[in-house]
Amino acid sequence: MLEQQNKSLLQTLAELENSRKQIQAQNVKLQELASMDALTGVFNRRSLFEQLEQRWISSKKNNSLVNCIMLDVDHFKKLNDNHGHAVGDQVLRDVSRTISENGWPGKVPLVGMVAKSFVCCCRTDAEQAAAIGETIRKSIADQLAQPYSVTASFGVSSSVFGAATYQGMLEQADLSAVRSQTQWPKRSSSVEPRIRRDRACIACGDSRSRAAHFVSRRRITACCLGLSRRGHRPA
Repeated sequence: MLEQQNKSLLQTLAELENSRKQIQAQNVKLQELASMDALTGVFNRRSLFEQLEQRWISSKKNNSLVNCIMLDVDHFKKLNDNHGHAVGDQVLRDVSRTISENGWPGKVPLVGMVAKSFVCCCRTDAEQAAAIGETIRKSIADQLAQPYSVTASFGVSSSVFGAATYQGMLEQADLSAVRSQTQWPKRSSSVEPRIRRDRACIACGDSRSRAAHFVSRRRITACCLGLSRRGHRPA
């Protein structure tokens, strides 16, 4: 009788342990789903900001770098208006896939969405981050040329460019992407990026703040630090 009770108790404990593991697995899955953008499969805004904040704090403690790429699909609203939101959604999925496949193995551990912009956090210095952004940009232009001629513009910023917070770093990258998209819509396919710091802005000549730039033969993408979009005026 006692032996039978022990067997029953062990079976109950085993079932409880199995149920506990299943609940844990479901909770992990739910947490993953809650942290991801349902359309593109990258981190959503909340999770992206949480991880960027952790990386920012860690970089200050360890004296390491945090770099980010802000990437926008060119004329996305026009594409939506002309072809419908279903096409726009598919384009965003295709861009997400292209970033995943062309972001340099191991160098882009974090990709997320802020509104309709993709944000990539890189394990590199700023110059390499610019090179990664150019690789992704060219891949999008080449692989998504048909049927909608999808292109993208990007901006790069880094924790070494003077931002006080990770939000400031994102604003710098966003400003750079906007300037690339609006001022230099026709970009050279051959780009040799280089970083300039502590100099006057190449785009507007302003020397009141540090500026980070990467330059090609036919375009300049500038991130002018300490200047708002409204306050910045191109030459």
